[in-house]
Amino acid sequence: MTSLGQCAALLPQPLSKCFSRTRDPNRRLRIGLLSGSLRTHPVGWLTIVGLEALDTQGFDLVCLGHNAAPDPIALRFGAITSAWHATDGLDDAALCQLTRSLGIDILIDLGGYGDTGRLPACSRRLAPVQIKWVGMQNHSTGLPEMDWFITDRWETPKGFARFYTEQLLVLQDGYVCYSPPAHAPDVGDLPALTNGHITFGCFNNLAKITAQVIATWSSILRLSPESRLVLKTHQFSDAPTCEQVLSTFGKHGILPHRLTLQGASPHRAFLNEYNGIDMVLDPFPYSGGLTTCEALWMGVPTLTFPGETFASRHSASHMSNVGLSNWLAESLSNYIELAIEKSADHNRLATLRSGLRDRVKNSPLCDAPRFGRNLGLALRRAWQSWCDSKLSDAP
Repeated sequence: MTSLGQCAALLPQPLSKCFSRTRDPNRRLRIGLLSGSLRTHPVGWLTIVGLEALDTQGFDLVCLGHNAAPDPIALRFGAITSAWHATDGLDDAALCQLTRSLGIDILIDLGGYGDTGRLPACSRRLAPVQIKWVGMQNHSTGLPEMDWFITDRWETPKGFARFYTEQLLVLQDGYVCYSPPAHAPDVGDLPALTNGHITFGCFNNLAKITAQVIATWSSILRLSPESRLVLKTHQFSDAPTCEQVLSTFGKHGILPHRLTLQGASPHRAFLNEYNGIDMVLDPFPYSGGLTTCEALWMGVPTLTFPGETFASRHSASHMSNVGLSNWLAESLSNYIELAIEKSADHNRLATLRSGLRDRVKNSPLCDAPRFGRNLGLALRRAWQSWCDSKLSDAP
């Protein structure tokens, strides 16, 4: 048993697996969205436009939300759901009672084991079918009561099913659909054409930048002696944190003048910082997710090194979904080689940058109607499986 499986075994088991549901595979289904992040948040940016495109005749959406905020994306969630039930203050037993009383057919968890996650409640079996999607979707939940895991062929290639306790619900294209913000700045020219040197960047959470990542990036900087590296995350608003990171790079021979550490900023300003970046270096083994989508929208490609875990393959999925699978490294040494190779050709980078936003806009990554159809088919497949299951306790 995996450590996740051992953890799941400690959670409360379902009081009852019996659900009074009509076993009609074609009827309209009630879908419950369980999350504390149904707002301007990576969960919102990567799900809302696809959910808006779901067939309303086939699916009725209900929000089971906490930490609600009256922001634009939260309002969009409210507009597509028949009801919003605040779950703040509800313990797991009360949440289970509420969810079961609502007649939810399929419960989609969008919180995982994060700080707003309610997986312990899911262990009580909130609906006949339970699915994990986005929201701390790092890897398998290890939860026996989580039936399905929404993914794609890049996140979980052939042979990866053995790493998951859930059944894999593989979408035709990517596993998310990105909703670009209307306030995003225009894409500028490649900075290297003016600067005369390449500027690498990474705007991910500092927790993803491990000692091995710093050592690898330092190798790239040493092999490209005129290059610079810009790191941006809210943790760099703290001076001691900046000093520590600069010191760590210094131990690898990288002087402070080659590094720029930027703290938090409003979203439009955050996006505009990509106009100073030529290419993104993805952290590993926890890759970028929303940040990769945002970089692509701003004309900046991401070099990534995918591994076996779901969290290590987010950028691999997004880059492949827009036709840039040649930005996926096969090993650490290949990651370094590709960084030097791709950063050396400024003209090719400039050409890619100039057409990248249109490329992303016209790709499946941003095709909401296409994603909505794919998601609807996947949800219907999960429901069909429950209807056909001899293990179902439904009357």
